[in-house]
Amino acid sequence: MKCLFHSLLAFAVFAVSARAENKPNIIVFLVDDMGVMDTSVPFLTDDAGTPVVYPLNEWYRTPSMERLAAQRTRFSTFYAQSVCSPTRATLMTGQNATRHATTQWIRPEGNN
Repeated sequence: MKCLFHSLLAFAVFAVSARAENKPNIIVFLVDDMGVMDTSVPFLTDDAGTPVVYPLNEWYRTPSMERLAAQRTRFSTFYAQSVCSPTRATLMTGQNATRHATTQWIRPEGNN
C-alpha cells in the first residue's frame, strides 16, 4: 500500500510538471490622458514610416519605454476610449466596452 501511494504521488508530480506551459508576457500600460507625444519615444511617423521627433518627445523621460523600444518592442497598434470610465470597467470585468456597455464617462454624482 505504501509503495502504491508513493507511485501515485510520483506520477501526480510528474503529470503536473509535464503540463507546465510557458505563459505569455503581457505588459499593461494604464495611463490617463496621455498623448502620443507624452513619451520620450516618438510614436508619430512620416509618410515613409520614419519616426518624427517633436519637442514634447524631448521634454519627457520614459526610460522603461525607451528600453522596450530599443529591444524593438513598440506599441503601435492600439485602441483607446476617449474617456476613462470604459477602460476602468474593462480592466475590472475583463470584458470590452461593447460587452459591459460602458461607453461614456460615468458621473459620480448622477450614477451612484
